[in-house]
Amino acid sequence: MDAIYLTTLGTLAGAACSLLAVFITSKTQIANQQVGNRFQLELAREKSSFELASKSAETAAAHLATAHKLLSQIAREFSVTGFNIMWTASMSVDEFNAKYMALCEKADELRMIVDFYAPDAAEICEKIYNHMSAFRGSFTNVLYLFHAGEKVDSNLSCFQKAHDVAMEIDEKAAFAKNRLRDSFKLRCAAA
Repeated sequence: MDAIYLTTLGTLAGAACSLLAVFITSKTQIANQQVGNRFQLELAREKSSFELASKSAETAAAHLATAHKLLSQIAREFSVTGFNIMWTASMSVDEFNAKYMALCEKADELRMIVDFYAPDAAEICEKIYNHMSAFRGSFTNVLYLFHAGEKVDSNLSCFQKAHDVAMEIDEKAAFAKNRLRDSFKLRCAAA
């Protein structure tokens, strides 16, 4: 009988060792899997963070390019050349007001973009917007006087004021474009 007990005891010991080995292997595999999962999760987070930063930089670059284009359009329309073109075209007050309102929409879009993507340019763009209003007031007076049959030339104060404001808009637009360029470079460097 002793042999049966020894065989049984040996079998049980072998089974216990096998169970212990399976248990240890299982625990090791679970630990390795958890480490692998944490690594994969961290890798996915880094990839997602990079993709978000990259997409954010692309979006900012597109908006800053739009802002630059809007500044160019506004500066061109309110430039001395634009002033002369509108003046020599004998534009009516209503035509000018319609044109002005369309340009105000562009200025509103510009101001929104710089508020979100280039805050350093926000104050100067606000000044440009205010100068647009000053230009409108002066140029509207020029048009009213012209259409009333009054003599209008560069010596007239509202004519000179419109000219001066046009020059200020051009200067401020160039300064704002520099600020936009700086924001663009900063965002591209961060991406």
